[in-house]
Amino acid sequence: MKAAGWMIFIGDMLHNFIDGLTLGAAFMVSIGEGLRMSFPIICEEFPHELGDIAVLLSSGLTIGQALIMNFLSACSCYLGFIIGAKLGELEQFHPWIYALAGGMFVYIGLADMIPELVSMGDEIEKDYLQANQAVTTVVKLKILLCQNSGLILGFVIMFVLGKYGEHLENLIKF
Repeated sequence: MKAAGWMIFIGDMLHNFIDGLTLGAAFMVSIGEGLRMSFPIICEEFPHELGDIAVLLSSGLTIGQALIMNFLSACSCYLGFIIGAKLGELEQFHPWIYALAGGMFVYIGLADMIPELVSMGDEIEKDYLQANQAVTTVVKLKILLCQNSGLILGFVIMFVLGKYGEHLENLIKF
């Protein structure tokens, strides 16, 4: 396996550990808080894990090996959950755990997503130029809108969960 594969494996183990830590602490607050934290993590994990498998495949692993490596890194979530549940019993750890999780999400957005969006925009512009079509301002705005619609939707969902989370928890009584 190439170095990129090991980097993804180790980074994903840390990432999944922090996800588990966050969920463990959140479920210790309440089931509603745990579910509220689960939703954005699930939304982020699905495309993230697919990307990890793609990198593992490109680093020389077979599909079976990539799935096993991805499964092993995902198991660190359980260890994080157990530790998060224990630390979640102590309220003074909640801000630190949530800050760690928030920092991880910001890092993923800045370090992974933004460069990929820029690269994709450049590729689309190159395709237009190869087809002898002008890259007009309207085309650039369409690219920008398409690329940022997912980010904006994510921000809106997080805002709604943060602003109205307690009201949503009251609607979903457990």
